[in-house]
Amino acid sequence: MPLAVLVLAGLFSGGVLFISAIECPAMSKYSYKAFYDYFCHTYPRGFVMQGSFLFTGIYAAAVAAAKAADPQNRTLWSLSSGLLFAIFPYTMVALMPTTKKIMRNVSSTAH
Repeated sequence: MPLAVLVLAGLFSGGVLFISAIECPAMSKYSYKAFYDYFCHTYPRGFVMQGSFLFTGIYAAAVAAAKAADPQNRTLWSLSSGLLFAIFPYTMVALMPTTKKIMRNVSSTAH
């Protein structure tokens, strides 16, 4: 189970790093309309991928914590699960309103 947690956390982090360090800067050379069109095309797939990695990682870390015999390991796995979970409310409160606004604006201008 610990290997699964590490792989899932790595995939989640790698996806975020790719989007932040490579994909968004590469799109900055295009017009806003092209960027928004691209965002609306890729966002639904990214949402499913990142959400799957996030919640599977949270679950796997919680299971690893429950199965850990050593109290120190249990604490570390619990913290890992909690840190992964902390991303979710931040995303819903800080990022989701902007994302919905972008999706709404692009879909309203497309018609």
